[in-house]
Amino acid sequence: MKFRFVVSGLLLAQIVAFQAVRAQPPGPPPSNWSEPKTPLEKDMHQIASAVRKLKKQIGDADQNASSLDLVAQVRAAAVAASGETPSYAADKPESERAAFVADFQSDMKDFVAKVDTLADALKANDNDSAAKIFKDLLDAERKGHKEFQKPKPKP
Repeated sequence: MKFRFVVSGLLLAQIVAFQAVRAQPPGPPPSNWSEPKTPLEKDMHQIASAVRKLKKQIGDADQNASSLDLVAQVRAAAVAASGETPSYAADKPESERAAFVADFQSDMKDFVAKVDTLADALKANDNDSAAKIFKDLLDAERKGHKEFQKPKPKP
């Protein structure tokens, strides 16, 4: 008889604990993450989010439909970003600012062209080529960030 009470009590305690854990709100966002403040940051955040998902599935031909949806998201955000001005442009001397913005917009248009090439490879079910194009896309993204993103202050 006592055994049943002990087992019932443990089961009830587990249910209550599970409900309490499930009801807690999620923790704070990571310390290196912040809400996008400008339209360009919003577009870049959308690109980064889709690229992270795409990175996991680019080589899997069974997920090409999903990959094409993600590529479409990247393309839409990149097209929107290509008309924006990076906030780093405000830190540039007036004489260099127009050229800096023009270079950024040109770089974004080249990025969109690479995204279109990636979409074509996925549509052709050529995942090996798509993976190579995706790697080139990531390299272009890193290069663009290095050139057009405001450097973070060093501690």
